[in-house]
Amino acid sequence: MRAVNRIAAGLLGLVLVVAGLAVVVEAAMVLSGRPPWLLPLPRWFARWEQTSLADARVFWLSVAVGVVGLLILIAQVRRWRPNRVPVGDGPGTGWWVGRRSVQRRVTAAAAGVTGVRDVHARLRGGRRLRVEARAIPERHDAVRDRVRGELDRLTIPSTMEVTVVLREPVRRGA
Repeated sequence: MRAVNRIAAGLLGLVLVVAGLAVVVEAAMVLSGRPPWLLPLPRWFARWEQTSLADARVFWLSVAVGVVGLLILIAQVRRWRPNRVPVGDGPGTGWWVGRRSVQRRVTAAAAGVTGVRDVHARLRGGRRLRVEARAIPERHDAVRDRVRGELDRLTIPSTMEVTVVLREPVRRGA
């Protein structure tokens, strides 16, 4: 969603810059005594003179602008999942690993345990890791050790909460 926010903000900025430049050009042309180049100013002015604030179009345009502004505000204020996780021995080491990379590595490590299938890892907030898989309950400690070993290899702090959930494998009839 961050990319969408950045693209939307960039497009909004571009539209505002172009509109501002058009207004500056039009003002310069009117001040120099020439007719407007882009905007039909006399027609616009006449239409806006006849439009009051009680007009339904003004109301609905104001509502639409308010809703769009509110949606942009909510999108900017909302907390999003981090794209990266700090790694290293202590705070301030300056190293980061992508959240999806950690999830893929943990998934591969857990899938390496015999009898474990359909592994799915989800890193939430950079502090909690949830690993779900299909395996018999006796494999829980082996999966947890393998996941913790992979996190140690990535030098992710041991304060990360790791939850392993194993579901019974699906038995298929003969």
